[in-house]
This record gives sequence, structure tokens and C-alpha cells, in this order.
Amino acid sequence: MAAGLSPQKTAVATVMTPDPTTITPQTLAIEALRLMQEGGYRHLPVVEDGGRLVGIVSRKDFWRDEEAEIEQEKQLRERL
Repeated sequence: MAAGLSPQKTAVATVMTPDPTTITPQTLAIEALRLMQEGGYRHLPVVEDGGRLVGIVSRKDFWRDEEAEIEQEKQLRERL
């Protein structure tokens, strides 16, 4: 729980991320990983047109090879 707040007394609205970055079901996995890496996110909501939530992806949903590719890209950008 954030900042020592009581889970028995704290509404989710108090600790949730308002207006989170989202992706669509058509977003490529590598792009989702880039967004998570750049934004420091562990999860991304997946929404259809109109904003209907259809799922959530987690960094753990992806293979290590893809995460390694994102890390390599990040290191390359930092060197440039």
C-alpha cells in the first residue's frame, strides 16, 4: 500500500494511476515492451476503440529475449 495507507480504509481511486498509457490489441509486443521500459510500467491496459478494457499485459507476459532486445535498444540510444 502506498505511503503507509490502510488497505481497509483507502479507496482504489486514491492510489490508482489516473489516465494510464494504454495500447490496443493490434499493438506489437515489442512496442508494448518499449512503452513499459520507457515509462517504467510493469503493466499496460489493452483497450479497444471506444476505450473498452479488454485485457492487461505484464512485462512477465513476454519472453526474456524480447526484454533483452529492449534493453539493447535502450543502451544503444544512450550511447548515441
